[in-house]
Amino acid sequence: MIREAEVLHHIDNLDAKINMMNRTLEKTKPGEFSERVFALDNRSFYKPTFEK
Repeated sequence: MIREAEVLHHIDNLDAKINMMNRTLEKTKPGEFSERVFALDNRSFYKPTFEK
């Protein structure tokens, strides 16, 4: 069960990071970069002017 726990840990971590990125991009205007997100290695993200 150690392997399964490790996989679940990584899935949970990935889910949390995607949620942080989505929340940040919701506050960002199209064509601009987001504020820096400390929990995501202090990166900022670009929101394109159109989304598919």
